[in-house]
Amino acid sequence: MPSRSANSPRVSASTRVAPAIADVCGVPIGTVRSRLSAAKARLAEELLTTAADAHTDMRELERLAQANGAATLAFERSGDRRMLESISTPDVRFRMFDRVERSGRELLAALLAQDFHDGVTSGPARVIPGDEVAIVEITLHSPPEKPLHCPPAVTQVHYHQHGRTHRLVSHYAKR
Repeated sequence: MPSRSANSPRVSASTRVAPAIADVCGVPIGTVRSRLSAAKARLAEELLTTAADAHTDMRELERLAQANGAATLAFERSGDRRMLESISTPDVRFRMFDRVERSGRELLAALLAQDFHDGVTSGPARVIPGDEVAIVEITLHSPPEKPLHCPPAVTQVHYHQHGRTHRLVSHYAKR
């Protein structure tokens, strides 16, 4: 493979793909190059505009996610519904395995408590925190006497404000 020197012409990705884009879109290649150039300029402008803005402190989001997990585990072990107060709003909307939209922290706690009472245990697999949404992957373990009680895992999408979940959507793995 030939090496590039500082004096060799630079071949950009837009130069290589412009003919294909023009062909697919049915427009002249000059139009494609012009629009790609305008898009690059706009992107550069947007990046410069937001570069000075305050950005989310990921350490704080990770801390909130860990606190959320700890509260959920404490609830699983103790059954104390107060553990959910710091991590969910009173009117939290949620969907579980049956995909029915429900609302209310008390109802969520009752449904989770029933699973835990039946012997289901859980453990966090991965958490991806974000400003307004967090993705939580959880492994589920059915009790030995009911091996098909629950699927092996759930991925939860937590929509939150100020560190408290106001909507929870659960996507369950196939058995």
